[in-house]
Amino acid sequence: MNRIGLCPLLAAMLLWVSAVSAQRIERTINEAWRFTRDGKSVEIVNIPHSWNRFDTTDDAPGYFRGVGIYEKLLRVNESIDTHSFYLRFEGANQVTELWVNDKYVGKHIGGYSAFCFDISGYLRQGDNALKIKVDNSHNADIPPLSADFTFFGGIYRDLNLIVTPKTHISTTHYASSGVYISTSELSDHSAKVELRTMLTNNCAKKAAAFLCHKIVSPEGRVVREVKAKVALAPQTQNIEHIIGCSLQNPQLWSTDKPNLYKVYTSLCDKEGNVLDMVLNVIGLRSFSLDAERGFFLNGKPLKLMGTNRHQDYVGEANALSDARHLADLRDIKALGSNFLRISHYPQDRLVPQMCDRLGMVASIEIP
Repeated sequence: MNRIGLCPLLAAMLLWVSAVSAQRIERTINEAWRFTRDGKSVEIVNIPHSWNRFDTTDDAPGYFRGVGIYEKLLRVNESIDTHSFYLRFEGANQVTELWVNDKYVGKHIGGYSAFCFDISGYLRQGDNALKIKVDNSHNADIPPLSADFTFFGGIYRDLNLIVTPKTHISTTHYASSGVYISTSELSDHSAKVELRTMLTNNCAKKAAAFLCHKIVSPEGRVVREVKAKVALAPQTQNIEHIIGCSLQNPQLWSTDKPNLYKVYTSLCDKEGNVLDMVLNVIGLRSFSLDAERGFFLNGKPLKLMGTNRHQDYVGEANALSDARHLADLRDIKALGSNFLRISHYPQDRLVPQMCDRLGMVASIEIP
């Protein structure tokens, strides 16, 4: 198998996102949720949270698989007439349903990947009631059906509120950053880069704007900037726009030199005012696998040495803090590893981000 890739990453920290965003606001809403399980007494919990923190390691057989309910009030200060609002779940296991002000918003099925709900039409100015139902019951229609790991229940990764202008870079295209970056050609001398951006216009009128990508080298120098006019019909979501460009003498990513570029993608109005901006961090690299000759990175053989890693911890289940993920990855790197098998499911987005920064090739499994 041969493949050339430009690995896109989201910003690892909220402060990083805030520093480069213009009109976009993204904040966690992790604190002080009212939680009930199967109608039992209410407790106040913070997200990340799992209701299986202790019953999976006690002496009693089995562990709870069922329904948990999370509720809280969300205060909205931004104008609901000029902004769009989204709830982005980084992970909840394994069926999640959402209500806003007692109105049903939708359902997500699957416990290991991010998902995003558009809640714009359900909000009012001021306080809003959120209700989230999460169910980790065995379901024959949802993989994996059985495994050598525990199916912990709960909203076990961060929950974010994203506020954007009505015209913006999409948040609901598979809960991605809205920007997909790839390379069709790559060598020591040049790289051909494709930037695919999903755009949304929730206005009642057509929107004319400029889409700009600014690529910054590992040293912080702007090495390429491309710009194009875009026209978006009213009330349209996830409209694709593709721009290609080339880079000369690219600094390739390797396990010894994990060079990373930043790509700032902005959407501007006709006057040049920035409406929205997102940041992706990328590593330029190619790889191939051969059954007899092994693994090749940037055309050179590389012996992969490493381990696999699950996302749970004693006393915490899978509801881990960023600090816990970081500590694991730094320990793995300190062992001399250049490879991580992320098993057996996509993990917190911080995990592949840190693999890129630390210089580790990663293999991510999908259940």
